[in-house]
Amino acid sequence: TPVTSCLYEVVNSHETDADINYRSGNENQTRTQAFDENVDQNNENESQKMTTNNENVETTADKDHEDASESRSTTKRNQKDQGWGWVIVFASFISHLISDGIVYSYGVLTTEYIKHYKISRNTVGWMGSILVAVIFLISPLTSYLCRRFSYRSVAIAGTIISTVGFAAPYFYSELWFLILSSSVVCGIGFSLIYLPSILIVNMWFDKKRSFAIGIAVCGSGFGTFMFSPFIEFLLTKGGWQQAMLITGSLILVLALCSASYCNFESVNSTSEVEAVKNEINEKNEHVELSLFSRQMSNVNVEECVDKPGEHLEKVETSDNHLFSLRSYVEMLKNPVFIIFLISSVFSSIAFNAPYMFAKDRAIQSGISDSRGSFLISSIGIGNCFGRVGFGYLATMKRVNRFHIYNITVVLSGLALLVSWGMKMYILMIGYTFIYGMMSGAFVTLSSVVLVDMFGEDKLDVTFALTLSVQGLAVLIGPPIVGFIYDATLSFNVAFAVCEACLVFSRVFMYLAYVFKSFRKIKF
Repeated sequence: TPVTSCLYEVVNSHETDADINYRSGNENQTRTQAFDENVDQNNENESQKMTTNNENVETTADKDHEDASESRSTTKRNQKDQGWGWVIVFASFISHLISDGIVYSYGVLTTEYIKHYKISRNTVGWMGSILVAVIFLISPLTSYLCRRFSYRSVAIAGTIISTVGFAAPYFYSELWFLILSSSVVCGIGFSLIYLPSILIVNMWFDKKRSFAIGIAVCGSGFGTFMFSPFIEFLLTKGGWQQAMLITGSLILVLALCSASYCNFESVNSTSEVEAVKNEINEKNEHVELSLFSRQMSNVNVEECVDKPGEHLEKVETSDNHLFSLRSYVEMLKNPVFIIFLISSVFSSIAFNAPYMFAKDRAIQSGISDSRGSFLISSIGIGNCFGRVGFGYLATMKRVNRFHIYNITVVLSGLALLVSWGMKMYILMIGYTFIYGMMSGAFVTLSSVVLVDMFGEDKLDVTFALTLSVQGLAVLIGPPIVGFIYDATLSFNVAFAVCEACLVFSRVFMYLAYVFKSFRKIKF
């Protein structure tokens, strides 16, 4: 019917609109899901790109950091051998001139001790031995104090202690107090002066190290040359007590020299840190601009870039180093170093004997006191030439410092050998001059050879241990010479024993060289 047809059309029209709305809803939902998927995919792609960029930034930063570190290391090496280092060399020279000049001229005072206290030469030999032995024996303690505090403060403290020790016998002159004050106390003070004055020069020099050390330690030769006649002059004017008081007062000058002992790192660390900060800031600014240009709001740029100074290396000074017994134990387990120490024992037994007894030997041969004292000055003059000359020679290319080190010790032994039975004063000057020159080279090259064999980073340990062993040898060396003289009433046999010890020391040194070469031990 017409009514039914109209109802049917109305119903169909409503169903069609519903279907249309349903299909439209499905299509909108599908579009929304597709859009969301596209957004997620884009974010994921951008995130991967950002990760790659961050990795590239980190790689570039690390590479820049490595380049900067290498550049700073090269700069440090270039900053050595110049500037304030030469001021320190001069200060070290004056320190050696006064301290070693007094120690090596101690033999001039021993004759007065024998006359005043009526003691044997063996006893006098022990007094000189204790002085030198204490200087060497407490070297590990001095090394620790240098790292715990500073070279400057340790050397200044040593100046005060040695001044008191050497001048005190003027006020109280009992024999036991003289030995305690001038040998033990003064030895402690001189040790606190000696080790810093060597190590600080090693710190400030690299290519010219041996030459710089040669200049510094040649102060010992000048000191021996100057103080021997100076003390002899004071003895003729006012006696040995006044001589010790005046000489001890001169030690106070070393406080000014010690004040210049500043660490290499402390001088250069401030400018170095500022330069590195500026370099890293420039890198960071470049990276930040590159990242912001991508307009990525979902990334925290600050997290992608290293903070200024993040890659700075921590600059450490010797004041911050902690004392470790392990470093000493490790060196004592090194077979090459043990052989090196055995060699040092033999050489140190003989080393100080001519300084102590050259004057007495000359007097026994009929030479006057004043002319006999000049023989010690002759050793000092030769010492100056040997320390500077061989120190400069050791800086040259194609020169084997190890062989020079050994040859000079053998020649010093031969100088003692040819002095057997000498009666002419001019020949005595000749053998003492040669001995001084060769022994000076031995002192100059000792720390240099230690660096060559065991490394600069271990110098404070190896040098301290070497000095300690040498201290034990020096403790028994002069008393042995004095004992041989008391038994034979002749210095010829005693000096021949010293010459044999010097030769034996080089035999062991070449054993160390061969052992290192054939076993290919790495340090």
